[in-house]
Amino acid sequence: MALLTALMACGSSNSPIGQLYVRVVDKSMVPVADAAVTTEPATQSLTTDALGSVFFAKVPVAGYAVTAMHPTAGSGRGTAQVLVNMVSEVVIVLNGVPGNLGGAGGGGGRGQGGASAGGRIGSTGGAGGSVGAAGGGGRIAGAAGAGGTIGFGGTVGQGGMPASGGGAGGAWSATITLAALTKDSNGVDLTWTPAPATAFATYRIYRGTATTTLAVINILQDGTSTHYRDESPMLGVAYTYRVGGVTAAGQEIQSNTQMITTGISIDVASQVERMMVDPTRPYLYALDKVNNSLHFVNLTTNTVEKTIFVGSTPVDLDINVQGKTLYVANFGSTQIATIDLDSRAMTGAIVVDPNVGTWQGNPYRLACTAGDTLAYTSMDQWNDLKLVNALTGASLGAANQSIYEPDLVASPDGTSVYVGESGISTETLYRFDIVSSKLTLMDQAAGINEFTGASVLMTKDAKYIFYAGRKFLAKNLKSVLGTFSEGIVAINSDGSLAIGATHMFDGATFAATRMTPLSTSTMAVSPDDKTLYLYDSMSSHIYLYQLKK
Repeated sequence: MALLTALMACGSSNSPIGQLYVRVVDKSMVPVADAAVTTEPATQSLTTDALGSVFFAKVPVAGYAVTAMHPTAGSGRGTAQVLVNMVSEVVIVLNGVPGNLGGAGGGGGRGQGGASAGGRIGSTGGAGGSVGAAGGGGRIAGAAGAGGTIGFGGTVGQGGMPASGGGAGGAWSATITLAALTKDSNGVDLTWTPAPATAFATYRIYRGTATTTLAVINILQDGTSTHYRDESPMLGVAYTYRVGGVTAAGQEIQSNTQMITTGISIDVASQVERMMVDPTRPYLYALDKVNNSLHFVNLTTNTVEKTIFVGSTPVDLDINVQGKTLYVANFGSTQIATIDLDSRAMTGAIVVDPNVGTWQGNPYRLACTAGDTLAYTSMDQWNDLKLVNALTGASLGAANQSIYEPDLVASPDGTSVYVGESGISTETLYRFDIVSSKLTLMDQAAGINEFTGASVLMTKDAKYIFYAGRKFLAKNLKSVLGTFSEGIVAINSDGSLAIGATHMFDGATFAATRMTPLSTSTMAVSPDDKTLYLYDSMSSHIYLYQLKK
């Protein structure tokens, strides 16, 4: 398709990008070529190809009004919502308003290589072309040409007769063979063989969850292409693919279909409530609160190496500052289990006093703090932040602050605990420091008037806190650096990548960069920032997704 005039693109270079595929047809649903297609907000003006389509390869994420205009077939408009790294499709039906009607039908030209073009619609139908000469294997009889409307008495010209003995190599004899698909943790690779090798000018890549739902996800303008990599599918989904080759004359030949289930995963065969990756050992730790167990997932072999009982309803976990012991909050009891990470065995449990402070409750969220201490809260409408001796379980008191349905995270050195509320009309983020083995409120953010999830995350350099869809300065919680369009449930080490349940974001610009490859809030990033682990509750698999710098 031909590019007319490039208009001013919407958004900045940091705007999230998607694709838009437009088909233009007349009232009889026949594709209309040479129609000018524009968008509002303005992106580009493109002209439809012989199949009545245009493809906007890079447009900012937004809602668009799409207009198509043709000098004789009329005009039409449709709407489309472009999403991050997705192809949105809109079909525009032209209204066929009379005007600039075609004159007499043109005579069908002599068929080249075996077929003549049909006459155009007009006041008098054109005569069909004569028989083309043998050899060459040319095009078939053409479609009726554009012209005056049927209501004005025009008739369709008769197509030319096919040539006898046309040779091989014409468009109808071309084929595309799509090979078996291959995959890795991030995408699917397609490879195909066209015959003859130079038969096609462009390729269309089709994808769907079934043969009946195939839709164009990209158009390759290089007719020599024989490979395409799709990095936009969701993980754990069975997709069907097809390749369509389009000749210079606008004819499309489609390949066979191939199917593949995306992603590389670890089967844990159980529910996972919460998980984290060991900063020094090649293990991921995953809690199963239904079966009261902890899974040791070996990240070298990508298998569940060991599963142990840890107590009643385990719901949260953290590793102490020394990196030797894993603590597990058991919400179904007053115990916090202790696990030796070198032997990967439970060595005991500390028993906490649920009656300390204003609000009672069993351990639900915890964070390991400095000096062999442990901060924890329960889970109720109102809760206390409590501090205990991590070796004996002896109470070190509670902070004088009621907190609504909190989450918490400790600073890397364990000297501070950040606590964020959720599920209340005005939510607050607090910072408590450990001073002389006591919790002391040091800072709090301005109240957030939203009902949000309560994930509280901190960068490894202790500079930033991510909470309630916002990025805060850790040393000044009243300083909000920016806002994301959804809550953040995982970050990389420096916060340059922030991940929500449905979108991944640039942590500096706050712009969505792509869809999260698996919609989940149970995930963890590896200490080297190379791998994102995502738990799928439908399949009980943990998927591996490679992060790019």
